[in-house]
Formats: sequence, structure tokens, C-alpha cells
Amino acid sequence: MTAMRCPACGEAAITIRTSREQSPVTREIYAVCKVCGNQPRGVMEWLDWMVEGLLPASMHRAKLPQSPAARRQEALNRYRSKARREPDNQIPLF
Repeated sequence: MTAMRCPACGEAAITIRTSREQSPVTREIYAVCKVCGNQPRGVMEWLDWMVEGLLPASMHRAKLPQSPAARRQEALNRYRSKARREPDNQIPLF
């Protein structure tokens, strides 16, 4: 995991002090830099999902869209599955 850099000194020394839920997909974050003491405030937000977990979609607290990469992979898997099931449409020679 990549460490957050301080917006003041540029060092990768940010520590999250506390956070507060704004919505099921958004948190407001309060941090402090261990080098210069700067105390930035920011937001973390979930945008989409890459791999769907084991929990059924009906039980999710928030409805996140599927990521473009996950949609491409799902389409590729459907195509491969369909190609395996369909027989060749070749005319028999004998």
C-alpha cells in the first residue's frame, strides 16, 4: 500500500487521526503529518467494485457500480463460456 504524502512537506508521513462517516461510501478523514505537524482534512470515497464479494447485492449498504475493468472481464468470461458450449457450425464432409 502506498503511503499518503503530506500536502505541506511532501513526506510520506501522514497518519489518520480519526474519520467520520458522511455516507455509506464516503468518509471525512482528519490526519496529521509526523514530520511537520500539518493537519490536513480530506475525503475518502468508494467509487466502484473490482471484484464482487460474497455478500448478496440485496444486502449491500450502498449500490456501487461495477468497474470498467470488471465489466470487461465479465464480458470476456461470458464470451469464452459461450464459445465452449456452441458446436462448430461446419458442414460434415462425409
